[in-house]
Amino acid sequence: MNVTKMYDGKYKGYRIIIVRHRIEIPMPYDDGGSEWLCGYVQLKDKDYYAAYLNEAEMNLYVFGGVTYVQDKGDYPVMPEMIGGLWVGFDTNHWNAPKFTVEMAKGECMSMINQIRKKNSEKNNMEVDLPNGS
Repeated sequence: MNVTKMYDGKYKGYRIIIVRHRIEIPMPYDDGGSEWLCGYVQLKDKDYYAAYLNEAEMNLYVFGGVTYVQDKGDYPVMPEMIGGLWVGFDTNHWNAPKFTVEMAKGECMSMINQIRKKNSEKNNMEVDLPNGS
């Protein structure tokens, strides 16, 4: 499998990496599913989902669902992802539209907005507790 970085940038202080995965399949067997994009967002240590990675898989809504969760030592897709907490998705689903890098970035931006919203909700809950408990 060939993995190529297509985008590496930031949105609202969160790092986004978009990669293209490609498997060489000889014609006429290649049905168009031999190439797809994946989008990844690096979590910050203070993020709610950094402490509850299993909930990220269930509660972040992105195309095809969260299909990748990397805890600091797990399988990194790219060398620069080593040592970080990452959540991601892939576009390799049956009958999926052909994703562009911009579409994948949009999904990552949506994930970031959801992460920030969850952080805000969690912070508000902590502030509203009586007597700091």
